Amino acid sequence: MTIESFVKHYNLHDSYITSVEYSADSHCVLLLIDFAFWVQESYKDGEPENGIIQVEFQDVDQYLCEGGDPTGAFVGILGSEYSDGSFILKLLDDETNEYFEMNIKASSVAVTII
Repeated sequence: MTIESFVKHYNLHDSYITSVEYSADSHCVLLLIDFAFWVQESYKDGEPENGIIQVEFQDVDQYLCEGGDPTGAFVGILGSEYSDGSFILKLLDDETNEYFEMNIKASSVAVTII
């Protein structure tokens, strides 16, 4: 799917990144996210509230994440947006109260529920 479609269909608020793998050779960014299913519009009572999803960005032209560790114990996702061909992930370290962003410019993204 396109990044724009991903941002429209997945609300990442209150989710946490558990791992990030970036491969410049294969032009891929792989995120494992402890995902807040309960935040999604399609969530129904009785379903699991959280779970792990794998988000793979393909044909990555740019990956930047400066200002903090996106996998830190106290780092949560505030939200995400699509801007000028890029995926922008807004992150907050609750321990230091530091805001930072992850920026990924890619052609497509795939989501797998683990």
